[in-house]
Amino acid sequence: MGRIMAETIRMIHWTLRYLVLLVGIGAILVSVVQYRRTTASGAARVSSAMFTGLLDLQLVIGLLMVATRPWYGALIGHIVMMLIAVIVAHIGSIRARRREPERPGAPLRAFAFTIALVLIAGGLMAIQKPVI
Repeated sequence: MGRIMAETIRMIHWTLRYLVLLVGIGAILVSVVQYRRTTASGAARVSSAMFTGLLDLQLVIGLLMVATRPWYGALIGHIVMMLIAVIVAHIGSIRARRREPERPGAPLRAFAFTIALVLIAGGLMAIQKPVI
C-alpha cells in the first residue's frame, strides 16, 4: 500500500476517535436518562447502534492501519484493549436489547459503554496518545 494511502488511513483512524468518544458519551447519557424505563426508546437504540457501529468502523480502519505499519510492543496492548472494548460494547448492547421489555436494559447498556470507553482510554494511553 502506498505511503499516501497509509497516511490517509492513519488520519481517518486518528480523527474518527473523537467521534467514537463523543457518540460513546452520548450513548451513556441516553442510557442514564432511560435508567428507570422498562423499554428502550428510539434514542437509546439509535445511540447504541451508532456507538457500536462506529467502534466496528474504527476497528476495521485500525486493522488496515496495522497492516501498513511496523509493529511495536505498545501497539499490541493497544490492539488488545481496543478489541476488548468493542466486544464489551457489543455484548452490553445485545444483552440490554434482549432484557427488554421484562427488565430495563439501560443500566446494563450504560455500564458496558462506560467500561468500553475506559478501555478505549487505556488503549490510547498504551500507545502514549492523548485521549482528547
